[in-house]
Amino acid sequence: MINRFDEKVLGRGDAPLADGRTPVPLEPPGQSRADSRPAAGFLAPALLVATAFVGCTWLSWRRLGSLIIDGGHELDVPRRLVEGAALYRDFSWNWGPLAPWVNAGLYRLFGIHSDTLMWAGLLSAGLACLGLYLLARRFVGPFTSAWVAIAFLAVSAFGHRVPFAIFNFVAPYNFSATYGITLAIWSVLLLLHHARSGKPGTLAASAALAGLVALTKMETTFAVVVAHGAFLVTVLPRPSRSRVIAWGCGVAVAAVGYLVAARLSQGYVWRSLVELFNGGSHFYITSSMGVREVGLSVLQIFASVLGWAVVLPAARWLAQEQAAPRDRWLVALAWIALFVVPAFIVREKFFRAAPFLLAAGVVWIAATRKREGEAALDGRWREHLVVWVFALGALPRILLRSGVDHYGFYLLPPTLVCVAIGMTRYLATGSGPPRSPRILAIAASTVLAGVALDGFLVSGGNLTKPMSEVRTARVWRLVDPAGPEATLIPYLSRLPPSTVCAAVPDGAGLIFAAGLTPPDDGMIAYIPMHLHAAAERAVLRAWAQKPPALIISWEEDQSRVFGYAGFGQDYGVELARWIRERYEVSGRTPRGRTALLVRKSGGSEREALIPPQGLREESSR
Repeated sequence: MINRFDEKVLGRGDAPLADGRTPVPLEPPGQSRADSRPAAGFLAPALLVATAFVGCTWLSWRRLGSLIIDGGHELDVPRRLVEGAALYRDFSWNWGPLAPWVNAGLYRLFGIHSDTLMWAGLLSAGLACLGLYLLARRFVGPFTSAWVAIAFLAVSAFGHRVPFAIFNFVAPYNFSATYGITLAIWSVLLLLHHARSGKPGTLAASAALAGLVALTKMETTFAVVVAHGAFLVTVLPRPSRSRVIAWGCGVAVAAVGYLVAARLSQGYVWRSLVELFNGGSHFYITSSMGVREVGLSVLQIFASVLGWAVVLPAARWLAQEQAAPRDRWLVALAWIALFVVPAFIVREKFFRAAPFLLAAGVVWIAATRKREGEAALDGRWREHLVVWVFALGALPRILLRSGVDHYGFYLLPPTLVCVAIGMTRYLATGSGPPRSPRILAIAASTVLAGVALDGFLVSGGNLTKPMSEVRTARVWRLVDPAGPEATLIPYLSRLPPSTVCAAVPDGAGLIFAAGLTPPDDGMIAYIPMHLHAAAERAVLRAWAQKPPALIISWEEDQSRVFGYAGFGQDYGVELARWIRERYEVSGRTPRGRTALLVRKSGGSEREALIPPQGLREESSR
């Protein structure tokens, strides 16, 4: 696929050639059109993106995240580290150690509070937004790059497409995901700088960031590794020594991180990293990949293909320079289609076909390189290849369910860059009349604006719902007024901090917010992928020695998410039986889906834990 390079090409970059000749950069000298424009052209797009960022921050202020689903362990795990617990050894953790280490450090600096991590989330959103803008800016104009950034803000950074606002950068279900993709974006950006300049320092920095990515999640690790792998392929069969050393630095960063984690956890890290592959995760993994319901996935991909079959030809037709004037109504209809298809018709399914479109783009880049040689794509074919492989490498986790929903919030952003590149640069090629790059750039911006509008409409509707304030020593959030957070946290906060409280199957955030003590059972949630048979036995042993004084039971049908009817019904059966034998319901939240359980044994301790009369009266309605 890639032609072999002669000795001069192999020597480009950062090491002298065998005959002593001076090395030259990988790309021709001089700046690209995107890099040579005046700085004044940056101000208006920057102001546009900054306005969108500030507006999204204001609209979502303390409204994102969940104290019931996933967000609780993101808040509580760093707290445990601050108090001396060891990751992996003292409690289960199935991802890399970087995010909890960073968040624990932030807690030490700024205090154990939800605002600390909210600001960290906002910072990571800002860095990812800037990285995507700069990534796109290497190939397209400032306004198109700005719309890449705005689309990211709307559908990813501040996304609230589902009832539980955990798929966003501000208060994510997992900071490992958002930190990982942010580091990966900047790693690829530095890799592109190296592809142009040949300077070894930029490759070493890029590889080091890739090593940090390896300490987060495997999805982001795979994406950044294949991006570096794509660049490596272009300098084979003999990469220079300095490049090998630079990539070795990245491997060393990852190795040192995991060796430190292994030492601190006494080796438990290796077992924890593979625990998510147990049978309890099978339904969830296949469902989120879209391979469980293949028929439905194919239909959604077909709808996505139809959407792109309208958008791409319309943009190409609009950009054609024709001598005769065209019907203005057809022109207006084409522009409307570019905006309406992603914003109102296909919506979150617009990117379902993204893996296949990106794969086609990679093949097209390779074919162009083979046909045109080093001059392909203005001599920058390596950079194009790296970006498209990076975007494609981020999507296997959501292979048949690619989109702005669910895990797409952190895996899809590189694809937004490829939309801008593909529509602006690649649609201009081919036979036929010349095509206006300016019109193609406007067309790409219009499509991205449609994607952004869909994100703003869906998330904005959820973010503007009436909310109640929950404020404790650890948490300041706006929550659903009829949800468990608003009802339970004020009551739980009045209990002594030494009160041992458990939440099944999830709800660690309620315990964190109230300042109570979680059980010493090594769990962060009692959901199917965590509560496998061995873990359940360990929980039973721990609870037998030190039973919780209070249990929050969140009773939800989990069949659509995990493939299980629920905790105590078809998983966690023994633990649920143990609870039923020893605990009784003392109150329920207004909607009746969350119960407070206290021990059946008498005494003053039990009386102190019975919730106030108002809570029990609401539960009886």
